Amino acid sequence: MKVYILADFLKGMQLTEKNVKKATIIFFLLLLGILVYLVLRPILFTVFAGLLLGYILMPIYRKVVHVIHNRDIAAGIIVALIVIIVAVPFWLILPTVIDQIFQLFRVLQTLDVERAVQGFFPNASEQFTLQLSLIIKDFFSKITNLILTSALNISLDIPNILLHSFLMVFVLYFTLRDTEELKDFVSKISPLNSTRQKAVAKHFKDITDSILYGQVLGGLIQGIFAGIGIFAVGISGALTITLFTMIVCILPFLGAFIVWVPIMIYLFASGQTTAGFLFLIYNLIIVSNVDNLVRSYVVARKTNVSQPIIFIGMMGGLLVFGLAGLIIGPLVLVYFMALLKSYKDKTLYTFFSDEDKG
Repeated sequence: MKVYILADFLKGMQLTEKNVKKATIIFFLLLLGILVYLVLRPILFTVFAGLLLGYILMPIYRKVVHVIHNRDIAAGIIVALIVIIVAVPFWLILPTVIDQIFQLFRVLQTLDVERAVQGFFPNASEQFTLQLSLIIKDFFSKITNLILTSALNISLDIPNILLHSFLMVFVLYFTLRDTEELKDFVSKISPLNSTRQKAVAKHFKDITDSILYGQVLGGLIQGIFAGIGIFAVGISGALTITLFTMIVCILPFLGAFIVWVPIMIYLFASGQTTAGFLFLIYNLIIVSNVDNLVRSYVVARKTNVSQPIIFIGMMGGLLVFGLAGLIIGPLVLVYFMALLKSYKDKTLYTFFSDEDKG
């Protein structure tokens, strides 16, 4: 049956010189597209990060341009400030972070986990206490090994990090300076009509704002509040733990509990029962809810995109595309749902029609 359908399709096609040329052009465009992807693949996230950073800093750039009336100088000022703001603190706190990582490793090696388990389960059997203690020790061991391995990999990968940082700054500069030309170029090559282009731009803005103001900003604020509690109870390596907490709070399927629960266990294990209970109450009441407050009051004003769609897209995008997938994933889902809706409403052809142009 399939053979007959294919034969009828080929029979209906007119194998003219014009069609052959079109097919050849399409083939070479696809081939070049694949080659371009292979060339850009090692630096794809870096380029995307530069573009995204340019989008975030665009309001500030426009204000600077309005004052000095020179796009090159304005973009240079913004880039220089970003480099100083990021590089100087990183250079200053790096030795402290490295020292605290090794302190944390030594502290966890001497932790009396069995004492903490007995404090939580005073009537538990000896076998239960021993098994749970082994599980907790194994968890702590994996966490410390992960931190040490990550720190070692970062130190060995410094030349590569510097190269990608330079490329990101390069992309950021030209994104800020040539943003109008870039928008005009994308508009001209887009197969979508002007109305759909505006809709796509709005979806991108909604999703980006939702992730930046919701997931990222909410995660950073939650990490800061968690860090306040960590510093308050006097945990060794508090700065390093706080930075790690801020990172896990940003990721969609993790959270601050991954950090504060082991710290709470450590406090009970080291005999600091009062501090452990206060730390537990602080994290349950404040830390666990502060990110929800941010999303409720900030994200609701920035976007009308469904939060479950964004959450699922972020998780899938992160697994497929890495960190860039936090934005790419939700965009793919939203555009796919928009196409399905247009197909259902029998208006799919309007995505590419020129009826509103002119």
